[in-house]
Amino acid sequence: AEDLAAARAVGVDEEYLRGLKAAGYTGLDLETLTELRAVGVKPETISELSKAGYPKLDAEKLVEFQALGVTPSYIRALREAGLKDLSADQLVELRAMNVNGDFLREMRAAGVETLNVEELVRLRASGIDADFIRRMKQPRK
Repeated sequence: AEDLAAARAVGVDEEYLRGLKAAGYTGLDLETLTELRAVGVKPETISELSKAGYPKLDAEKLVEFQALGVTPSYIRALREAGLKDLSADQLVELRAMNVNGDFLREMRAAGVETLNVEELVRLRASGIDADFIRRMKQPRK
């Protein structure tokens, strides 16, 4: 009864269940449904993620995407900046470190061309940005 009350409190209702079913998610337990709804996972977002190349993500990954802000527009921005064919885990890692399209463009403008996900995450975690790269390239006096 407690689980049911929690599910209702966050808005798990027939409409939400119909939306999830239409997006291909059925048979989820009450706890999972409550978690999805509580973090704001919407059926429309699931459909958009599927169209963006991430179909049938498991519920845990959907929660992670939603909590961190891995959205279809974030994925598009990374692709436009040159990062393509990323796994769901790589997207989470990049988003968690705030590696975005702007960061990628700024790094390229500073002369840093080909970086993989691991390198981008390491740079961001170390506080290295385009300004730092430009300063390092300047001749020392």
